[in-house]
Amino acid sequence: MLGRSVRAMISARDFVSLWTKTGDKLVFPPEKAVDQLVIPKPMKDWLIRAGLPEEAAPFLSFGPQGSKRWFPSASALYRLPSGYSVYRVIGCNGAGDPICIDESENGAVILLDHNAEYRKKFVNSSIPQLAESLFYYREFVNSVIQERGEDAYLDGDIPSDAKAQAVHYIAQIDEMAMKTGSFWAIELQQVTEGNQL
Repeated sequence: MLGRSVRAMISARDFVSLWTKTGDKLVFPPEKAVDQLVIPKPMKDWLIRAGLPEEAAPFLSFGPQGSKRWFPSASALYRLPSGYSVYRVIGCNGAGDPICIDESENGAVILLDHNAEYRKKFVNSSIPQLAESLFYYREFVNSVIQERGEDAYLDGDIPSDAKAQAVHYIAQIDEMAMKTGSFWAIELQQVTEGNQL
């Protein structure tokens, strides 16, 4: 089920401009590969126009994983049961957990935790909400480093007001993203304890 954003989303064009302004790169899947995804058309359009960040905090990378093909099913790429075929791999985290588009949930973004028998963990309700969450999280990390020093983020030296603001903003982007047990809720808990991947 798609979460509902409480405000207007960033446009694909603005996201490209904002993300690349500091030299960070985007990767763009081929239109033919995007067309084969079973997701709503606005999400397909976003992938074609804005792509995905090549790398993003917190220790995420996007693009073809383990093959040169875009969007392989998790069942094929990781030799998992056929039920995992609805999860189309778009990237991974620093621990090697696949990040996927869930075709059975209107294109929600999930992570499969390989340390928990590939249990599904919710990330965002859509690709545009993932992109905006990643953009905001990058700004959050940069502000912590500017305020507290180069190692502050990795050491968990996060001002409580900065964490509260991050929680609030990501919840505004995607209200489902801060539910208990979700990727972003866990990340923002761990970051203040200095336990990032």
